[in-house]
Amino acid sequence: VSFDREVYNVTEVPYNFTDYLIINITGQTDIDFLYSLNITFTDGSATRPMDYSAENRICSIYVGNSTLRVPFEIVFDTVDEPLESFRVELTVNDSFNEEIDLWGAIQTTSVFIIDDDDVQFDIDEFIKVREDNKTVIVCVRRTNETTQV
Repeated sequence: VSFDREVYNVTEVPYNFTDYLIINITGQTDIDFLYSLNITFTDGSATRPMDYSAENRICSIYVGNSTLRVPFEIVFDTVDEPLESFRVELTVNDSFNEEIDLWGAIQTTSVFIIDDDDVQFDIDEFIKVREDNKTVIVCVRRTNETTQV
């Protein structure tokens, strides 16, 4: 039982949208055996409910299933932000509630939210220009980090 990758990149779009983490289940036998997957979301620079929406959950999975899709929602905003992220951890218990060692499996994945908002600039004072000037030069300073150029 493993996430399908260590890093997910999602781009914020102009509406809230649902994306999915993929958990692969391999190496099962033909015995009907219940596994309990504990999925825990942890805020990083991206926080709930401002940047994403997801609930910690326990999912039951039976032999024969090969994938599990875990939904999370990216929240649309109009704030120019740097690259943000949150983490998701996976633990697995057997039917006796004993934690199973997932040696070699990807148990933690990071989700990076790539901002789609335009860089915004604020000018906090008026610029006076005489009528006969043809060109005005304004110096602008960005005060936040961003992934945009």
